[in-house]
Amino acid sequence: MKKRNRIISSFLVIALVFMALSMSVSARNYSSYYNSPSCVAGTEYSCRNSQTANLTSQYPEPDSGNAGVYFYVSSVGLSNETYVWDTTREVTVKLYEDDAWNSDDYVCKYTGTFVIRTNTGLYQPSNWWRTDPNDVVTIEDTSNLELYITICIEVRAADTSHNIPQGLLLYRIWAD
Repeated sequence: MKKRNRIISSFLVIALVFMALSMSVSARNYSSYYNSPSCVAGTEYSCRNSQTANLTSQYPEPDSGNAGVYFYVSSVGLSNETYVWDTTREVTVKLYEDDAWNSDDYVCKYTGTFVIRTNTGLYQPSNWWRTDPNDVVTIEDTSNLELYITICIEVRAADTSHNIPQGLLLYRIWAD
């Protein structure tokens, strides 16, 4: 009986060790959800002073592939009274790592095109794609990252306003 219990215990320990070693661990950290501030179309607006995410990377010297942005569907859109609803209009979002002593480090760029959502009738950015720098660069010499975005929305000649409402983008910044 004791021998049988030892064998069962041994198999349980081996099974637990195997399961522990085969589990994947996600070390991705996320910022809070941010609503983009109001800004002006046609100019690059920096969120550096208002929406900087302080995140910790799992890497001692993270590079440009270790951070990014997730975009979510917002409840805000652009009005068809002041903006031409053109599905080729683009919004460019660039991610930077804030550097107190040197110029800020460019991480990557996201480009989105506008869509008219059938369920809400809102004209909003969607269909995002990421463009990484040609060379992978170290963006910080410690694992502490201060990440922020810039936003630039294309202008059309027939737009009667360039004012972008707060909350057009709903996003979170992440770091591995």
